[in-house]
Formats: sequence, C-alpha cells, structure tokens
Amino acid sequence: DHDRVTFTTRSVIGANDADRRSPEFSDLMEFMVINPSWSVPRSIVVNEYLPSLRGNPGAAGHLQIIDSRGRIVDRGSVDFASYSASSFPFAMRQAPGPGNALGEVKFMFPNPYNIYLHDTPSRSLFSREVRAFSHGCIRLNDPKDFAYALLARQTADPEGVYQAARRTGA
Repeated sequence: DHDRVTFTTRSVIGANDADRRSPEFSDLMEFMVINPSWSVPRSIVVNEYLPSLRGNPGAAGHLQIIDSRGRIVDRGSVDFASYSASSFPFAMRQAPGPGNALGEVKFMFPNPYNIYLHDTPSRSLFSREVRAFSHGCIRLNDPKDFAYALLARQTADPEGVYQAARRTGA
C-alpha cells in the first residue's frame, strides 16, 4: 500500500517443470472466495486422475465427476477405460470442506493462466527452503491473515466478517 509492504508470508509455487511452473504476471486482485470448491484443471484430470480411474472407478473418491451440464455423475455408470485424454467428456470438482485442495480461501486475479493464490491443507511444504511443488497456483502459509488484512480496508471487524462467511460452509 502506497509503496509499503503491509503483509508477508511464505508461499509454495509451481514446480520447475514446463507444464507446472508459475507464470509471472501482474494484475489487481478482484475478489476472494471463502469455502472454495476446486474445479480440477483439465490437464490434472486427464493426466493424473483419468489413468487411476481406468483401473479403479473409486479412485480420487474425494472428487465429484461432473458432466457438461454441471450434474454429478454416478461413477458406477462410467466406463473410464473407454476414454482417452482427448475424449474424456467429464470435469472433476472437489466440494468445499476440510480436505479441499484450496483450503479455506482463494484470492482471484484475472489472468489467462487460471492462476490464483490459495490456502492449502498441505502445511509441511512451507518449512522447506525450496518451495516449488504446486501445479502453478501459489499456496499461502498464512491465508487467513492475508484475508483479514484485505478485509481490514473494508470493515472494522475483518476476522468476524471472514469467520461468518466461513461458518456458512458455502
């Protein structure tokens, strides 16, 4: 704010692979989502989850299979082995909750890379010196404190506003 650093935290960035590296860009944050669902990126769906689903339809059971109309699909009705990465017609989504890959909150910036800042249930990586492990998004060590700092510019009770939204579960 006004050329002053007002918040710092450790982060985990994209792994140093061509398809996982965090791109460099600059933009203004538009909004935050408390209790986010995770829409699994297509590359992760077809390269990481589809191979497991071919052998075991119950694999990645924490994720919902979603059809093109946004409906949850019964896994038992899908022959995953009949699909290739290019023909797989479904998306995957993780509902908000304690084990959600995005944790409690994500911070959204407009960008063509689908990159955002977010919480994570995987806390151990923040203690490492090198922290390049994600698929490109930036995981924050102190996302609630970051949310409180952002909300403090809009409300006298940033923690109360955040926690009230968190309690809705949606």
